[in-house]
Amino acid sequence: MARFLCLTTIVLVICFVVKTRQGEWGGGGMLELDDRSHRLPFDTVGVNAFAVPLALLLGWMFKGVWAVIGFFLFRTPVHELGHSILAWLRGCWSFPFPWAFSFYDPEPSMLVTAIVGLSIGYGLWQAWAERAHSALALFSALAAGWVCCAFVLTKAQWEPLFIYAGCAGEIVLSTLVILAFYHRLPGLRWDFLRYPLMAAAAFTLAGAVSYWASVQPDPETMILWGDKLSQSRDHENDFVRLVQDWRWTPRQLADRSLLLGKVCLGMVLAYYARFLWVAFSRKPDDSGAAA
Repeated sequence: MARFLCLTTIVLVICFVVKTRQGEWGGGGMLELDDRSHRLPFDTVGVNAFAVPLALLLGWMFKGVWAVIGFFLFRTPVHELGHSILAWLRGCWSFPFPWAFSFYDPEPSMLVTAIVGLSIGYGLWQAWAERAHSALALFSALAAGWVCCAFVLTKAQWEPLFIYAGCAGEIVLSTLVILAFYHRLPGLRWDFLRYPLMAAAAFTLAGAVSYWASVQPDPETMILWGDKLSQSRDHENDFVRLVQDWRWTPRQLADRSLLLGKVCLGMVLAYYARFLWVAFSRKPDDSGAAA
């Protein structure tokens, strides 16, 4: 099942890339499309300047509400995608069901390893050819992850990272969606979709950082809202598996997650500062996106 779904997804992605390269969905580049494919402007400085900080502020204010509403709308899909990304980098067949779980084959496949490696290589080449610096950084990070997961880490070293990748996915993938807000992406009306997706990602990131900060006084009991991690019988829970099966301590889990959240939040703030600097230093007759 995982192989069939994964192969189907690969075919759909290839069709998307081919159509985008042919300009059938507007524009002529894979990583950057021209303005004809967008109906809403990207370079409205006032909107771009306030959208992200406002979304992060509202996400922090309404974190309790978003913990319930966003669980199925955004948090669970990126959680499961986080698991699958680590599986793909390992060379394993995997398919994330957005609102349930991730199918994956624990044994690496040479075919998946080759597909992932070639895909990352193609992305690097396109990013370099189009001088898309942000995309180049992203694909470089994926390349490093692919080398480490597929050729360096043992199964015993990779498996706890795979379990933790769901939690990390909520933080890291949310950060990437926020950063993508300032870029023109190919097809599918990104000019409109970037607003609700950025808001969902900002709410998720703000909620995650706030949550991991709140459990710092006593991670053993506060991570599961009173249920001790080392004694919990919820063996399907990722945190319980990390503590009971892989000997992570609750303190390590809380500290690492909070550090990851702070690093990602710092990336968002640094990217936002770069946007402001570019936007306000641009000459009046300049055009195009600021980032």
